[in-house]
Amino acid sequence: TVWTDWFSNASIIDISAKLNQLNMEKAERDKKIINFCRGGLTSIIKPFDMDNEEVEPENFIIDGIMTDNNIGNIIGQSKAGKSYFVEELAFCLENGIPWGGRKVRQAHCILLDFELTKHKLKTRFNKLFDKYSKLYPDKQLKKPVVVDMLNYMTKLNLSVYNLIDYLREYKTEYPDVEVAILDPFYLWFDGDDENNNDQVKECLMKFMPLKSEGWSIIYT
Repeated sequence: TVWTDWFSNASIIDISAKLNQLNMEKAERDKKIINFCRGGLTSIIKPFDMDNEEVEPENFIIDGIMTDNNIGNIIGQSKAGKSYFVEELAFCLENGIPWGGRKVRQAHCILLDFELTKHKLKTRFNKLFDKYSKLYPDKQLKKPVVVDMLNYMTKLNLSVYNLIDYLREYKTEYPDVEVAILDPFYLWFDGDDENNNDQVKECLMKFMPLKSEGWSIIYT
C-alpha cells in the first residue's frame, strides 16, 4: 500500500531515480550471492585465452577513434572550438564523409545542443552544407537532426533521466538512428562539480544501458 500510494503521486523523475536505486541495490545483493556460489568466482570468471579464443573485430564508427555502441568525449578548454568540432562530426557521420582525415561509417545522427540559439545553429549548418557541397558536388547531402535543447531545458526543467527517455523514444520512432551528440556537458551534467571523477562517472553510468540498445554517445 505504501508503494502504491507513493507511485500514484510521484513524478516520473522520482520514479526513475527510485528504480535506478533499486536496481543498484539488487546488483549488490546479486554480487554477494555469487560470492557464495559453489566453486566461488573463479568458476565464473575465466582468464582470457589469447591463443585459442576467437575474438570479433571492433567496428569503428570513426576510424581508429571510436567504436560502435560506445561513449566518447571531446575535451578542451572553454572557447577552444569543441562545438564546431562536433557539429562538423555530426554532419560527416550523417553523410558518411571523412572527418578530420579519418573515415567514418555513415550513421543517422541526432545532435542535442544546449547552448546555441536556432539562428546560430542554422547559420553554422548552412555553412557546413555549403562547404561540403563544393567538396562533394555529386553527393546528395543532408543535415543531421538538431534539437535546440536551450529552450526545452528552461521550459521543462529536464533531467538526465528525461534526456535518456527522449533518446529511447526517438529511437522507437526512428530505429535507424545510431549516434547522439550532447553539447556541452556542463549544461546537462546532474552533479555539482564536472571535474569530480566520481560525480562524472555517476552521471555517465546512467547512459550505459543505451550502449546495448544500439546507441553511440558523444559529449563535449
